[in-house]
Amino acid sequence: MSKSTVMTGVYRAEEWIEQDKKFVENPAVGIQITVLEIPTNSLLVNTRGQHIGKFVFTALEAGQHQICLQGNSTHWFNPTTIKMSLEVAYGDANEQTKDHETKLGDMGMRVYELNRKVDEIKTEQNYQRDREIEFRNLSENINGRIVYWTFMQIAVIGVVCFWQVRHLRSFFQAKKLV
Repeated sequence: MSKSTVMTGVYRAEEWIEQDKKFVENPAVGIQITVLEIPTNSLLVNTRGQHIGKFVFTALEAGQHQICLQGNSTHWFNPTTIKMSLEVAYGDANEQTKDHETKLGDMGMRVYELNRKVDEIKTEQNYQRDREIEFRNLSENINGRIVYWTFMQIAVIGVVCFWQVRHLRSFFQAKKLV
């Protein structure tokens, strides 16, 4: 996810009912929503919501983000099974689309959708550019270490070669072969 990207998540929690053998919506089930930005380890969202809801956050830095949804079940000895559904989208597209549908005609909506897609492509390109810069810096760092290691190997081989020649010369002189 690139920097300054708005992310919208829509979630739904359904509880397993053993008697009915199916998942049903239970308004008593609450959800704890936590969004953590991995590169800086900063908390972007930490809130409680209903069993159906929506959350929005803006990325402060480019990189991966961790979204955690937890049910707030109070059953210690009889744990319940909760099925979570999560839909994630860039931007607050649903509200923007609803507002523009009332104001614009069919052609205007097409132009609006094309502009929105162009903005998404630009955002993705910026993210890929940031990742490419990070990868290039990492590659240059590794290549520098490889060059350093190569010179170290050459130096060790030179020292070993010098020692072997000196040792063999003293061996042959001791045996009076040279």
